[in-house]
Amino acid sequence: MSEKLPDMLPRSSENAAIVIVTETLDNLNHSRVHTISRDRVYAALRWLVKYNRLYKDVAINHFARLESEDIILVIPAESNEVINPEIEQYDNDEETRKSTKYKRVSDNSRTVHASWNQSHPTFKNAGYQCYAIVVANMIRASILPPPLWNRSILDENMLAADRLHSTIKYRTNQQPGAYDILQSEYLFIRNFDVVQHNRMFGRNFLLNF
Repeated sequence: MSEKLPDMLPRSSENAAIVIVTETLDNLNHSRVHTISRDRVYAALRWLVKYNRLYKDVAINHFARLESEDIILVIPAESNEVINPEIEQYDNDEETRKSTKYKRVSDNSRTVHASWNQSHPTFKNAGYQCYAIVVANMIRASILPPPLWNRSILDENMLAADRLHSTIKYRTNQQPGAYDILQSEYLFIRNFDVVQHNRMFGRNFLLNF
């Protein structure tokens, strides 16, 4: 394998479907030409739609322009803030400035997802523990700010939410005066009355609603 490796890597842009270029901040004001293989890009999209459940509803636009002559130009921002155009448009509105409708965010945003979705068979209450997941995430956010979360944290949140849902069902059955749970097993806010005082993520918490 080691003898063949020099012939395999690096691949030229003509032999690769997508070329990814990483650049330092000093080079962000320079444009780069990226060559792409239209056939290979579409083949990859078709594979995703066929085999990846997250893409099952994706419609491929076969008329999109994918030309090797296209140039991707990256222009550095003038400041460290990402400005929402809607914020700029209404920035002179006194009422808007006083409201909390628009908030500025940093450019350190990222997308983090758990190892499973809520309908995965990993969970005893797969598919209908939505409210429990919301509550678990709210409790976690009171302990650790969401920007610091990673996949492991999200996994723990979902597992804790599944246990919380089971606890609610158990306590509801044990307490005669508790609000009934729907036959579908979906919860209402009122069903959380049986877990107003509980423990999660090593902390005691109190739910008020």
